[in-house]
Amino acid sequence: MDEAIQFYEDTYKNTANEVSQQILWENYHRSCWSLTEQAENRMVLHWKNIGGAGGSYVAFEKFADHTTITQYDGNNSYPNSPSKAFNVRNSDHTVY
Repeated sequence: MDEAIQFYEDTYKNTANEVSQQILWENYHRSCWSLTEQAENRMVLHWKNIGGAGGSYVAFEKFADHTTITQYDGNNSYPNSPSKAFNVRNSDHTVY
C-alpha cells in the first residue's frame, strides 16, 4: 500500500503532468488512505475525505513499464463508473 501511495504522490507532484494541477496539497493527508482490494498486480485504495464524509477510490494496475491509475470520484462510482484513467511511466512518473 505504501508503494502505491508513494507512486500516486510522485505522479501528482510531477509538474510535467497535467494532473499535478488537480490536487490541493494543503488538503492532502497520507493517513486518509485505506486498502480496499489487492490481487496480483492490482490494488484499490479508498481516500476518505478529511471531514470524514465521502471519499473516492483509486485503482492501480502495475505492468512492467507503466501503471494504469483509474479514479472513481465519489464513493458511489466504484467499481462500475470510473471518472478517469491514465497511464503513468514507472521510471519517471510521467503521464502519457
